Amino acid sequence: MKKLITVTIVMMFAGLFLVAAGQQDTNYERGLRNGTGRGAGMAVPGRGNGPGRAAAGGQGGSYGFDSRFTDDLKSVLADADTGSLSQQEAEGLLFMWEEEKLARDVYQELYETWNLPVFRNIAMSEEQHMESVGMLLDAYGLEKAGTGDAGVYEDSGLVSLYADLTARGKTSVVDALKVGALIEDLDIHDLQQNLELTDNDDISILYQNLMKGSRNHLRSFLRQLDREGVEYEAQYISPEYLERILSINQENAVIRDPDYML
Repeated sequence: MKKLITVTIVMMFAGLFLVAAGQQDTNYERGLRNGTGRGAGMAVPGRGNGPGRAAAGGQGGSYGFDSRFTDDLKSVLADADTGSLSQQEAEGLLFMWEEEKLARDVYQELYETWNLPVFRNIAMSEEQHMESVGMLLDAYGLEKAGTGDAGVYEDSGLVSLYADLTARGKTSVVDALKVGALIEDLDIHDLQQNLELTDNDDISILYQNLMKGSRNHLRSFLRQLDREGVEYEAQYISPEYLERILSINQENAVIRDPDYML
């Protein structure tokens, strides 16, 4: 009888432990999806099984886009003033769709290489960036260039850039994170330039929100690099603007002002 009671108690404690462990794993995965992962215990290929890096940019904040944000942005864009589309505006929208696709493609490739959640999560955010640009492409009757295949773009410069960045990002974890920062740096720069070429409020609001998302992405990659003891220097945006970006921890709300300035 005593033996039976002992076995029963042991099984009860084991069951409680498994439930608690399962809840912890569920909470951790939820944190990764929401960009709030705690960063404990993540092994990196080629670096042993020591303490893990902070997943998805550490405590607090999303990557700038989620399904609710995209729905809110759709509503804002639907109410925004539109105008006739110039050739420059059309080319800008088509290019930004491809550049957001390049970011997604590179991050998916680097996630496959290094299994770092920051690449998986930001790749999902880039997919929503593409969807957001696609809303206006559809509204203006513009057809997306190329196909959905990774590394395939209408713009030949992006084809070369994809090959270069994926090769660089596969050399080390630090190089992969530098590639992520570089992509967001370039994305912000190109969005700034295209913003100056449009008079349409809906396009301006779209670009403002894409820039906000890219600023959040850049912050996430730089936090990861900081944990590696690496400082990133701006390659496309000005050092002053990078400093301004880093002075803010996170941007979350939908930008509704076409003339918004950070």
